[in-house]
Amino acid sequence: MKKALVILVFAFAVTLVTGCDFLRSIIGRPTSDQIEAKRALVEKAEGARQAVIDSLKSVQQKGVADSLAVLDSLAKLNSTILEGRQVSEDVKSTLGNRYFIIIGSFYTKENADRLCAAARNKGYNATLINYKNGFTAVGLNPSDKLVDVYESLVNIKQEEFCPADVWILDIKR
Repeated sequence: MKKALVILVFAFAVTLVTGCDFLRSIIGRPTSDQIEAKRALVEKAEGARQAVIDSLKSVQQKGVADSLAVLDSLAKLNSTILEGRQVSEDVKSTLGNRYFIIIGSFYTKENADRLCAAARNKGYNATLINYKNGFTAVGLNPSDKLVDVYESLVNIKQEEFCPADVWILDIKR
């Protein structure tokens, strides 16, 4: 009993003289310096994380602004974006991209093939898109970015094979 009391008094005296860090280091717990270093690392990591979030918000806001500008420009070109509801799900999965410039839609596949070949001869990336109702559309320059599709649309509208009623198909809508 006296031995335990002596050890307790000794531990108390050591704590008073050297502080809690001494006892913490003896029993394997982190000292105040180690705790402070860890806190600084956590604050630095949180600052970096917040910087990434701020950067992503900035990119998102720019993307929205770009999309709105493209929609305004499409209205000036008398073009529109149509939904791809009539495109079957299995066709959508094989297309790969979200947007296509549609230069024609035909009930007779041969007519679609002819327009597709004319577009390919001019160097465009042409794709046939089958609709649920039996029509086949000719889509050009697929992309996942609306801004890129708009730029292609401006160029395609200058081609002689391009009709006046060209539109953009959004298969994800």
